[in-house]
Amino acid sequence: MNREVENLFHQVVELSPPERQIYFEANRVDAELRHEVELLLQFDDHETDTLSQSVAILTKEWVGEKEPPEPERCGPYRLLRALGRGGMGTVYLAERADGEIEQRVAIKFLHPGGHAMRFQDRFLRERQILATLHHPGIARLIDVGHTLEGRPFLVMDYIDGTPIDAYAEKLDLREKLALFLRVCDAVSYAHGNLVVHRDLKPSNILVDTSGNPKLLDFGIAKIMDDSLDQTQTQERLLTPEYASPEQIRGGAQNTATDIYSLGAILYKLVAGRSPHLAPGETREQLMLAVCDAEATPLSSLANVPRDLDFIAAKALRKEPGERYRSVDSLADDVRAFLQFRPVRARSGNAWYRMRKFTRRYWIPVTAAVLVVASLSAGLYLANRERAIAQRRFTQVRRLANKVLALDEVIRALPGSTQARQEVVAMSQEYLAGLSADVRSDQDLALEVARAYLLLARAQGVPTAANLGQYAQAEESLKKAEALLDSVLRRSPHNATALVTAAAVAQGRMILADTDHRHKDTRDQARKTAEYAEAFLATGQRSPDDFNKAAALLTNVALAEKNLHLYEDSIRDARRAIQVAGTYRETRVSAAAAYSVLADSLRFSGNLDGALQAIREARGGVEQVEFAGEALRRAEISSVLWREGAILGAADTINLNRPGDAIPVLQRAFDLSAEWAEKDPKEITGRINAANAARLLGRILADRDPAASLVIYNRVLRLLNGFETAKTTREKAELLAGSSIALLRVDRGREGQARLDQAFDLLRQTKDYPAKQAGPDGEAAEVLGFFAAFLTASGQMERAAQVYEELLTLIMASNPDPENDLPNAARISLIYQHLADVDRRLHRSYQATALDARRAELWKLWQNKLPQNPFVLHQAASR
Repeated sequence: MNREVENLFHQVVELSPPERQIYFEANRVDAELRHEVELLLQFDDHETDTLSQSVAILTKEWVGEKEPPEPERCGPYRLLRALGRGGMGTVYLAERADGEIEQRVAIKFLHPGGHAMRFQDRFLRERQILATLHHPGIARLIDVGHTLEGRPFLVMDYIDGTPIDAYAEKLDLREKLALFLRVCDAVSYAHGNLVVHRDLKPSNILVDTSGNPKLLDFGIAKIMDDSLDQTQTQERLLTPEYASPEQIRGGAQNTATDIYSLGAILYKLVAGRSPHLAPGETREQLMLAVCDAEATPLSSLANVPRDLDFIAAKALRKEPGERYRSVDSLADDVRAFLQFRPVRARSGNAWYRMRKFTRRYWIPVTAAVLVVASLSAGLYLANRERAIAQRRFTQVRRLANKVLALDEVIRALPGSTQARQEVVAMSQEYLAGLSADVRSDQDLALEVARAYLLLARAQGVPTAANLGQYAQAEESLKKAEALLDSVLRRSPHNATALVTAAAVAQGRMILADTDHRHKDTRDQARKTAEYAEAFLATGQRSPDDFNKAAALLTNVALAEKNLHLYEDSIRDARRAIQVAGTYRETRVSAAAAYSVLADSLRFSGNLDGALQAIREARGGVEQVEFAGEALRRAEISSVLWREGAILGAADTINLNRPGDAIPVLQRAFDLSAEWAEKDPKEITGRINAANAARLLGRILADRDPAASLVIYNRVLRLLNGFETAKTTREKAELLAGSSIALLRVDRGREGQARLDQAFDLLRQTKDYPAKQAGPDGEAAEVLGFFAAFLTASGQMERAAQVYEELLTLIMASNPDPENDLPNAARISLIYQHLADVDRRLHRSYQATALDARRAELWKLWQNKLPQNPFVLHQAASR
């Protein structure tokens, strides 16, 4: 059989006769070719005793027309009932039946027999696609496998929800559009992972009981540029009301196909009907309308502004290239509508009409163009080179930003650090080429500044997973700052420039805080807060804007807390909580603000308030569906180790409940350590694990030194190979802390060796020897552990010398124990330990003097914080 005839036959064999007619006309099939295929189709349909008939009968028997008996079990799951059946398989509601956990899931089976042969590649492709997608707006793949009979199955989240069109009936217009934007976010994420859904429709988008839309059914999705023929959808599983013209015609399908379907869904949400389906219309009429007829303007069906007409019309254009270039562009226009800003679709509509007019009347238009062209030739030649240069420049600019956006996508994947290093190196190269020419172009300067901010975050701003390249990150932020200064001099109320400037100042603040540059930290904190408040004052803001501002103010409060400016920190943390409000989009920022508020309340002595705040934070983060597992673990771990510190962190301000603190800190440690172990170069999980291990190891050293050593050794292995100043200081403190546990299991020699290692590391960072040491700095901690080790091993003279050295270095840093509670707690502890050593050395005079100084200090604090449990406990202890 001729290959062209064969291909066309397979394209139309499963269509109804009217659908075949539409296909032939839409694809302008040659009459002779069409006649030959129609003869084959007649033969295929004719009931005669031919070999083809026999084969068809045998095939039907092999495939089987009946649904197989429902299985009762599938691995650990008990099947409850069928949720739905389709051409490829059946989906069941199931529950976990092994007693491990209570869980309901949806299990999708592939039909047996011929259907399996026919759909197996598609089923396996759906499984692979779902395995790569981790987004709160996409139903999650939980497990895969085969039954004992060999039937493949997928185990997915069970979404107890309502189709989005039915759910939206009770919403007003702005609520419908906000819901639609969340769908766009999920589709954009899929496109960012090179996946096109190809069957977007309301029944494949369920809204759960919390109001969260979930994207389902990737059964006919494809991976861009995969080996699947992009023009084939032979099974015709699409729904015409939401299918694009190219799908109905059997043409090439890409992200523009999903954009069309999103336009149709938007139309349905707003107007209550699909763009082309009219009462009484047949399927064939509908398919013709999708290919040839323009949708009725939304504003004529619903009382909505005309801007929505332009947005829907652009998404629903017949030619894929005339639609929005990306889902993000569509979403940006919807956001612009919600924020009363101009929509881009309106500005491009006149040109679109002109192009349509030109295609219809090309002969007279061509003649007119020739006349105009002859008059414009001189101007064209003069501008040609400049246009080419600008076009190339734009391409490079877009590429640089796309490359940086890729880092956002892959950073959550374990083992992705090497790939991210290459992304960063490539981005640096492109941005270096752009930076020299941006001074005269304000928009370009802003875009490049934002790209440098993304680059800095990937390099080493410790707000998310990064490469630990702190010095390079600082340089990138300085370049961004210079560009933004030039933009804000010209446009001081530019909201995008203000929020970007706040983010840049925040990055510099965090880096300065990490490196103990206190003046720089305070200066950048002030700038961050000022830019954030200026951004909020520029006009009506969206929940996403409030989220950004709340996150900025939270990090300001965190830096102030680290500088012991507790009143300032409490003020800014509460301001961040106020800005965050109760929006679903701001839950993470609100939780972070509560965490910082808890720390500052704790260090101010308000431990009950601190515990209440940290549990608000914990409740918030545990409700959030994070975009990636790395982010989920980082946020929850950060809250948990703070809760553990409030409950019972040794030698600091706490509720004296170490037994309650241990399981909380253990969970915080495990969440971060398990993730860090999957990626040998990831830094954020290691820092979070170190924070939890430092507190947990110290508590366990007194109760279970062997368990304490397990924690210390595990986190030290994680930090091996990381040579930044922060990780080096972390290792020094952890090595010193583990020496106490080693001594208590009779391995004192190893403990001394670890102390020696710790001091070697502090010499590398130039923290010791030094003229001073902050009370809560790593040098002070290492000296404190060394003195405790000497005391416990009976070396009293040397212990007294180390405690005296420690006290001298801390006092040289100008602490304020009379007004700073953490300073008071730290210095009081040294007085207490040194007094104990002096008594053992029979130096009663020195011991009594230290006791008196300690008693005087806590008497002062009793006047400041009367009846405070922590202060009372300190005053009573000897």
